[in-house]
Amino acid sequence: MKSPRQLLSQRPFVIILIAFLLGISGTLVIKKYFVPRIAEPTSVRENSPEYKFVNPILYTKTDKGLYTEYAGLDKTISSFVEAQKEAGKASDISVYFRDANSGHWTGVNEDDIYDPGSMLKVAVLMGYVSDAELHPDILTRMYEYTPVTDPGQNYKPIPLPAGLYSARTLLSQMITQSDNTATEILVKNDPVAYNRVYQKLMLPSGPTSSSTEDFMSPHQYVALYQTLYNSTYLPSYLSDEVLHLLSNTTFSKGLKEGIPPDVALAHKFGEHTDIGPDGKVLYRELHDCGIIYYPEKPYMLCVMTKGNDFSSLEGVISGISRLVYEFVHS
Repeated sequence: MKSPRQLLSQRPFVIILIAFLLGISGTLVIKKYFVPRIAEPTSVRENSPEYKFVNPILYTKTDKGLYTEYAGLDKTISSFVEAQKEAGKASDISVYFRDANSGHWTGVNEDDIYDPGSMLKVAVLMGYVSDAELHPDILTRMYEYTPVTDPGQNYKPIPLPAGLYSARTLLSQMITQSDNTATEILVKNDPVAYNRVYQKLMLPSGPTSSSTEDFMSPHQYVALYQTLYNSTYLPSYLSDEVLHLLSNTTFSKGLKEGIPPDVALAHKFGEHTDIGPDGKVLYRELHDCGIIYYPEKPYMLCVMTKGNDFSSLEGVISGISRLVYEFVHS
């Protein structure tokens, strides 16, 4: 056994050793609790049997990382969401924001699911355009159109006069006016095209349970816009045409009300009304998702809502759009 004098003689070494060990443990603690976690990306690839030597990336998903540049935005949106729910403007509100160029994002309840309603018309458009790349005659085929009023549609389109129209014209009517008659004609004549879009992008195409009509989240839906903006599903010239058409939608509420009129917006809204067995309205859903082309810093924004009154839900979406625009603009 060493004497106290011998132990004291080794004191400098012991102090250095203790300090070294404390430094390691302290670093581990700091890394565990204070260093932002790096979100590992997950690539969604085409996985097409048509190609033998390539497997293109369609879009990239990441977990919600600690992107510090959006901490203030996250807090602002969260406060607004809670205030709107407390005021009875909506029962459910979900938001997904993504920088179109960097891919950094934030969100509030971004994985909650809803019935996307007419927003699925974007997948129908993408499916037709994709097929037309190899078979251009698809867009010139003529179909009989007889407008039918959908009693469950709150935001009613301005219909075309009854007559023969090309698929291209019906696609434009489907997107700009959110015309359900045009959509039914297109889906009936090519029921596979839009389902192929869901499959390749690994998106849900419908409810997984008979107890709910909700099946898609804002986080999932934005994948459509990611592939369009990055031209990873369609060639650049076709992606540009699709987004140009989406920039001409006539829906002027929601996202559009929250940004200046001179800022371009490519978007699609969706609505859904759930009716109970007694014929009474149980709840309503209103969503609006798209790309806001803020100069040099475009961003994607998807807001999905549920409540009792469409006008209140419009105000919730436009309010969030305004908050996000002011944050990006600041």
